[in-house]
Amino acid sequence: MPKVDNDPTKRIAKPFVILANVRTGGTFLAHCLSNHPQVHCDRGETIHHGSIWRTRARFIPVADLIYLLTHQEGYHASGFRVIYKQAFDSRVWPFIIQNKCRIIHLYRENVLRQSVSWLFQQRVRHGKEDYFPVHSFESQEPPKVELDPVQIIAWCGKMNGAVDETRQRIKNLDVLEVGYAEITDSEGETKHFASAEPTKKICDFLGVENLMLHCGLKRVTAFPLRAMLTNWKEVRDAVKDSPYAEHLADEVGWKKSGKTWRRE
Repeated sequence: MPKVDNDPTKRIAKPFVILANVRTGGTFLAHCLSNHPQVHCDRGETIHHGSIWRTRARFIPVADLIYLLTHQEGYHASGFRVIYKQAFDSRVWPFIIQNKCRIIHLYRENVLRQSVSWLFQQRVRHGKEDYFPVHSFESQEPPKVELDPVQIIAWCGKMNGAVDETRQRIKNLDVLEVGYAEITDSEGETKHFASAEPTKKICDFLGVENLMLHCGLKRVTAFPLRAMLTNWKEVRDAVKDSPYAEHLADEVGWKKSGKTWRRE
């Protein structure tokens, strides 16, 4: 007689992925979801070349790896964060589809700050400037860098284009769209929890209890762009004459108190 497994905690998790472009709050949301008692969410760069999973993937087929991350037992929902480039890899995307993963598509409305944040991080991580973390538990004064205004505007176009292309690829799937400003309330100071309305949307989408989503990460670019760029006036003037001029509104109203910047 075949063995019958009646353990109610097994095979209950619904698979999901957080699909987010770079610098859109994907790591923040993954950390928040990992603190929900009914959710398993891998918080690392799961498919990234530098992660521990990459080492394991030498011995574990990618399909099995994704299945493992999206089918953890004892949870109502199980998943991981992945950026566009990783998700649409020919070894990854078919298995996300095959496993019928629910997709939380996290995007950032302010592509100007997204682009500057991305280029800023590339400069300080790979250039000669002092190291500045991608994610942090403590506020830190950023080193100032000079960025090419033409490159910034070009990246704004790339960021917008990537979102449009992604929406086309996922339009017939089980998708919840969430904006960066929704979960953070603004482009201003760091909060340690996601806002109430998007939290409810996310919890309902994953079929879990509506609980506060929180984590200890701080926004590492919680500063006005003028505090990050030595050539801010040049960048600002270039953006004024671009399709992204509306995002300059988020650079108004910042005030500094000690080492902390706040947007009022």
